[in-house]
Amino acid sequence: MKLSLFYLSLCITSLVALSINELSAQISNQHFHQVDDTAKARYRGFEDNFSQFVQEMDISLKLRQDAKNLFKGLDTKLRSNDPIRADEQRTLLRKFAQFRDDRDRLEALVRPYNGYSDESRVIKFPVADNTGSKLEPGFWGSKKEILINPEDDLGRLIILEIKMWLAAKLMVIDNYAVIVLRYQNNADLHMQFDADNIDPEIKVFLTQVTDEILEDEKYDRISKIINLVQHVIDYELENPKSGLARSRINSYLNTLIESSYAYHRIPEFGLMDELSHQSAEFQNTFFDSLVWMGDEVTFQLSKVFGNAIGTFESRQGKMVNVSAGVISNELEPLDILLEKTPFRLTDTFIPGHWGHVAIWVGDKRAIPELKRLGVWDELPRIEAKARKEHGYEGHGFQSLIGQNHGVLEALRSGVELNTFEHFLNIDDLAVIRVKILNDAQKKTYLLNAFKQIGKAYDFNFDVETHREIVCSELAFVVFDDFEWPVEKSIGRFTVSPDNIATMAIGDDAPLKPLLIYHDGRKLPPRYLQHNLQSLLLENYGEVISPSESSPTN
Repeated sequence: MKLSLFYLSLCITSLVALSINELSAQISNQHFHQVDDTAKARYRGFEDNFSQFVQEMDISLKLRQDAKNLFKGLDTKLRSNDPIRADEQRTLLRKFAQFRDDRDRLEALVRPYNGYSDESRVIKFPVADNTGSKLEPGFWGSKKEILINPEDDLGRLIILEIKMWLAAKLMVIDNYAVIVLRYQNNADLHMQFDADNIDPEIKVFLTQVTDEILEDEKYDRISKIINLVQHVIDYELENPKSGLARSRINSYLNTLIESSYAYHRIPEFGLMDELSHQSAEFQNTFFDSLVWMGDEVTFQLSKVFGNAIGTFESRQGKMVNVSAGVISNELEPLDILLEKTPFRLTDTFIPGHWGHVAIWVGDKRAIPELKRLGVWDELPRIEAKARKEHGYEGHGFQSLIGQNHGVLEALRSGVELNTFEHFLNIDDLAVIRVKILNDAQKKTYLLNAFKQIGKAYDFNFDVETHREIVCSELAFVVFDDFEWPVEKSIGRFTVSPDNIATMAIGDDAPLKPLLIYHDGRKLPPRYLQHNLQSLLLENYGEVISPSESSPTN
């Protein structure tokens, strides 16, 4: 499986997450105190749109990554002069249809805010006067001039509306370049592609969307808002304690916008007034650079992207109400935990099924075993070293174990111990266990595990350096004498959660699956090998589920 640096940079899916409703309530309570009834109605409309917008962004980003992976495979075939299969052609056609539907949903969501980009409307930011409150719930009526004071509630709300509009438009442009233009500009692909199989409606859409994106008026409207948003972001940097700069929604929208390649490229072409937006030169220089957005560019954006969206989720995990105690009773220290959270934005770019790796070191029930192995008495010494060398400031290791913090995981905040209840806000779980371990090995591996606490998150994603740790690297450094499958990407060796899971496939594998939950339901113990392999291959139709009468804990 091809591993991208973007996947590794987003391996933070176990961050404590706020639901959309909680997030909206927090923003409403903290930053919208003094608006009048009309503005409150306006905010409620934005709140509803934003909740759906976050979910649409998740779909859009996943669609882009899937398309990039598809084209990588097709490019490899074309270079090798291998034929493109019929199912691959059908997959490409589905991507076109998905892009069309995704674009239509995004356009509908931000349609109420289209008026901000009207060429005849003047927007002044920032101003000292109040933004004003005599507004129609849908928009500004016939006003030609909008004065925005970012320090009043209504001004902040308007900025959020504008940024959400821009983020949606940029997402469509970026995805157009990656999904549609990459196909249209690939002559070799056209030679093998059976164009007669393209749905006529999709064919018409591909032509229309190209004309629309390259239309001068649309380009000018987006350029206008980009210039405004750049001005707003400069203001936030100069006023970091302002309500706007402290807003989580604002930070999320900023990250989406600044992670867009089109956002950075469009202003450059805006300086070239003599260049027609529809010229071949424009398409070749602008859109070709979009098409070939590589891992290096994506990696530079991923650090801030992951930090901003790590707290956003569209719903709770399907296992949130599963009894943590029932599962943890089956666990032993050194069990490896794999999880999947498709409802979180941070899961978007992770290839394969599993999205995060953690190590179970044991809760308070494991204390006698930790003492028997000689690990318990070593913890104060390891803790002192963590405080000295890694700046660890948390509770004592023995205290945390006594409070049932038995899940060791690497998050953006660093390597830490968390409770199993905290960990279970997920959809899928697999527990895999090393088949044969003697006491000496158990002690060594457990000490390796505790030595990771306090280390920083590894933004270089290099398994050969252990001062900083990425989530899936935990198994690599804890079981330090195992031959883990690794892959090389941009000069670094990396390991993914799916790489870890493959070590439990087959009779001769050193690990074995202990239990698996899928979509919140416990899968039958009899078919663990089959189901683990089906999940790894993403053959979800082949997963053997429990009968309707089976208990799901």
